[in-house]
Amino acid sequence: MNKPVEEYLDYLQEIEPITMIAAAASIFSVFNIAVNLYKQYLTKAARQCKDLPGKEKALCMLRAKAKAKEIQLNAIKQGKQKCMKTKDPQKCAQKFDQQMSKVGGEAGFLKSRMQQLAQQKYAE
Repeated sequence: MNKPVEEYLDYLQEIEPITMIAAAASIFSVFNIAVNLYKQYLTKAARQCKDLPGKEKALCMLRAKAKAKEIQLNAIKQGKQKCMKTKDPQKCAQKFDQQMSKVGGEAGFLKSRMQQLAQQKYAE
């Protein structure tokens, strides 16, 4: 009944725990740094957008979010280079690819939303 769990525990005992922890920490730290870069850029950009009226503020914030996502995506791409030094480079690269796909999709959505907002007419 719990055979998959037992197999996983056996697998964990076979591999080097320090290597596994170091690789996981390295991947996590790259993702964490990328998120922090996103937040820092967005905070600075939000300060620049705060005094703008309605539509301009919305466009400014969307532009800032899209740019922040691009910065986050670039940080993840740079971090992917660390995968060559891990025990399982393919698995590491796959995790980075998944994260890049997610962030890239969010950036694409923000850009398309920005274009839609630019074309809409708002009642002032």
